[in-house]
Amino acid sequence: MAKRIIKKASEDATVDYKELVGFLGKKFEKIDQRFEKIDQRFEKIDQRFDKIDQRFEIIETKLEEKADRDEMNEKFDSLRDEMLTHIDGLAQKIDDYQTEQAMINGQLARHEKWHFKVASKVGVDLLKE
Repeated sequence: MAKRIIKKASEDATVDYKELVGFLGKKFEKIDQRFEKIDQRFEKIDQRFDKIDQRFEIIETKLEEKADRDEMNEKFDSLRDEMLTHIDGLAQKIDDYQTEQAMINGQLARHEKWHFKVASKVGVDLLKE
């Protein structure tokens, strides 16, 4: 009798176990299907992020180019200022030179007049020589 009860209990357990495995198997299949759908959604999200990454790379490249342009503009501005300062110095030197030449020409003209006056008093004709 005890063997029968144990055998019956064992058979009932096997049946219950098979039902449980079948039931859980269906649930796990549904869960697997859900995870597959979630995986597909994550793949789409990954693709979107890849596109966003590409956009950010383009933006970063443009910002770097702009920074390079800004740096070059600063260098050109600095160079232009240096050149203008140098040109102003040269223009001042030219003005000084022209003023000095005008003074020298005036002094030379005065000296010529004095020479002609002295020559005429001494009796020397400077135009013939």
